[in-house]
Amino acid sequence: MSRAPAALALATGLACAAGLACAAGPRDPEVARVLAARDGGPLLLPRPTLELEEAYALQARVTRRLLASGERLAGYKIAFTSEAAQREWGVDAPAHGPLLASMRIPADGSIAAASLWAPRAEVEIAFEIGARIDRPLEGAALRAAVRSVRVGLELADVRFAAGARPSAADVIADGAGARAWAIGPPHTPEAVQRGTACELRVDGRVFSRAHARAALGDPWNALAWLAADLARRGRALEPGHVVLTGALAEVWSPPGPGPARLEARCAGLGAVAVGLR
Repeated sequence: MSRAPAALALATGLACAAGLACAAGPRDPEVARVLAARDGGPLLLPRPTLELEEAYALQARVTRRLLASGERLAGYKIAFTSEAAQREWGVDAPAHGPLLASMRIPADGSIAAASLWAPRAEVEIAFEIGARIDRPLEGAALRAAVRSVRVGLELADVRFAAGARPSAADVIADGAGARAWAIGPPHTPEAVQRGTACELRVDGRVFSRAHARAALGDPWNALAWLAADLARRGRALEPGHVVLTGALAEVWSPPGPGPARLEARCAGLGAVAVGLR
């Protein structure tokens, strides 16, 4: 066996051991379509018959392929945690997708607008995991497993053809829209409360405001939901993983071409900013 196939087999084995679905072969056409859209190829088209569990299975196969190619799992994002988002997508429960290390933007860094199709800037509460969570946890036990809490800024991206109306399942299959993210400085878990006020600023002006309770009533509820759902799938949150708990305030989309400075800010958590160039 050559070195390249051997490395691929090893990475695939690690992905399977992490609890990701392992049914995808090297010629899985569904995986190929999702990866092509991420790399600037043909955009995705909605699949009206796609069920939620089918979408998660496809998401896991895509993630497996990315890990096998050298990507690193950095955590998870949670979507559809606000009432507004659930109304928009016609769902009554959250969803999740993987965050890759390559998606992270350093604080005060920037990302090319041309690398995004339909970006949506979101202010969020982020948790950094300190101890492995492989079962449902709540309350003090959950807080004890968190190393830090931070303000998060996500640039979600939905890679579907213009005019298409993707369903929540379509978005889940494409990683729940995960594309780029940044987090602010660390704070102790006690720093975030249901009433923590957050805002999204664009070019120095406040675009939208909300409180942490917009995420399932409390961002800790969102984290607990994720831990339980991952455990149900035989997966876990590992030390060092980052969890974005969902958009709190109205999201911002670029009105047209041109640079922008985006800043997420939460009381007691500071701020994080990235540039769109």
